[in-house]
Parts: sequence; structure tokens; C-alpha cells
Amino acid sequence: MTRLRKRLTTLLAAYRRLLRTTLDGSLSPVARRRQAGYNLVEIMIVMAIIGMLMSAAGFGGFAMLERSRRKETRRMMHTIEQALVTWQAEGGESCPPALTALVEKKFLTKEPKDGWGHSFQFKCPGEHNNEIDLVSLGKDGKEGTTDDIKSWEEEETKK
Repeated sequence: MTRLRKRLTTLLAAYRRLLRTTLDGSLSPVARRRQAGYNLVEIMIVMAIIGMLMSAAGFGGFAMLERSRRKETRRMMHTIEQALVTWQAEGGESCPPALTALVEKKFLTKEPKDGWGHSFQFKCPGEHNNEIDLVSLGKDGKEGTTDDIKSWEEEETKK
């Protein structure tokens, strides 16, 4: 039985060599086809994997961008509040007529915009136990929606 097994193994190895090479020693068409490259299914699988990875990274990136815009809006609200304190200290008036007055008096370098490029809604004196009420219209740019950022609300309540 072992002699037969050795003989079959030898014949199988010879057959494999025969499939790999032709009589002149070059690769057979079957072997060349195997070494030619990737087939369409393999390329499609790799493209699908890359697409899934890119979409996962994209969703994370957009969420991060949204958080940074909210932080930038809060930071700008704080800057406006500081400019208002300077306005009151220098001018004696409690409220400027508009945010552009803070720019004209050089308390702000440019007209303040929120993280999405919208102008703030400004009310002075404020109605919410603040000196001023500032409202950012958020991503959609519409008043009264859930994405609005208000100066009298804490950020934790919006989450």
C-alpha cells in the first residue's frame, strides 16, 4: 500500500509540473492565466471593502465637523458677550443698537457669524435673565428648530 501511495504521489507531482510548463519550458496557458492578475470578483471585493471603510470614516468626519461648528458658535457667542462688556465700560450705554455697532467701534474685528455662516439674532436687553439674547439659527438656518443654539441655554441641555 505504501508503494502505491508513493507512486501516486510521484505521478501527481509530475502531472502538476506538466500543467505548469509546456514542452519548451515556458509557462502553460493555464499557469499564465493563474499568474496574469486579479479577476473581476477579487477587484470588486476589494472595492467594496474600501467603500465601506471610506463611508465609516466619512460619517465620523461629518459628526466631528458638526461638533466643531457648534463649539465655534459657542466661542463666538462668548466673544460677543465680552465685546458687550467692553461697550458698556467705555460707552456707558447698556446696549448697542445692533452687532454691527460693536464692529464699528472696533470691539469686534468683523461681523460675527455662527459656525454655519449665518448672522446671529441679537436682542438687547435680553428676556432670559441675561444682558443680551443671542441666537444662532443652526445648520438649517430656520428659527425655532431643535438645532438652534441660544446663549441662555447650556450646551449639555442640547445633547
